[in-house]
Amino acid sequence: QQAAILNNLGTLRRLEGRLPEAEAAFRQGLLQVENNAATADPTAVYLSSNLGMLVLERKAYQEAKSLFARSMSLIEAGAEVPPEDLPQLLRNYAVCLQKMGQKGEARKLLARAGTLEREFPSDRLPRATVSVDELARAR
Repeated sequence: QQAAILNNLGTLRRLEGRLPEAEAAFRQGLLQVENNAATADPTAVYLSSNLGMLVLERKAYQEAKSLFARSMSLIEAGAEVPPEDLPQLLRNYAVCLQKMGQKGEARKLLARAGTLEREFPSDRLPRATVSVDELARAR
């Protein structure tokens, strides 16, 4: 639960432009997930991807690529991520690969994201949301 809250806090701080605080929250969440020894924790997927986006903005491409690859390997290991979230996770990874000049691999990920979107249109599936009030109460 704490790791999920840290993911939400990191996302909120990122939206506020408080990038060092966002990065700290994402990294702390990842540490907690790792300490739990949950091999395919979906929270780790989101933490890795969100941290990947943050370090991508800093142009730390190799670290971002490692984080996105970690997200994908967790999904392949059985982390239960809602199908409507997969296209965006793939797109984020593709952006990183494009910036690194790996355009062929990026195209493959984008094609896979498009296939998933056709298979699971987002307008048919409910999205989980967490209100800022819930987040504040959880502290």
